[in-house]
Amino acid sequence: MIKKKISNGSFQQIIEEEFVKVMNLGNFESVYLFSDEGLPIIELCGRGVITGDDASQMVLQTKGILETLNEEDTQPGVKEVLFYMEDRRKVDIRYFRALGQQVALALVVPPGKSYRSHANRMIRFLSRIEADV
Repeated sequence: MIKKKISNGSFQQIIEEEFVKVMNLGNFESVYLFSDEGLPIIELCGRGVITGDDASQMVLQTKGILETLNEEDTQPGVKEVLFYMEDRRKVDIRYFRALGQQVALALVVPPGKSYRSHANRMIRFLSRIEADV
């Protein structure tokens, strides 16, 4: 199924379409996907409370902390960071391997909304695309 879609549209377009669908299902304010260097791959800004630049800085700063934590043998590998903002928004950042590199998915979630299943759906989608390319 995914191979057929990719042959009919650009790789970037296929990912963006799926992310827009999941963003709407999850009522996310923004969805960002960054490369290991912090460069934007996907930027879907709804209300723009957290800009792409802000999200990129959060990803790069927490990446350094996670690398330090993951170096210690006593700690299990940390793959996710969750920020609770004063206005009760959440910023969920997940680090994983997709598209042939380490990436970071950053979600801006409004107060009182669930997000985990939708974030997992995005990650599974990227894993399937990578496997089919």
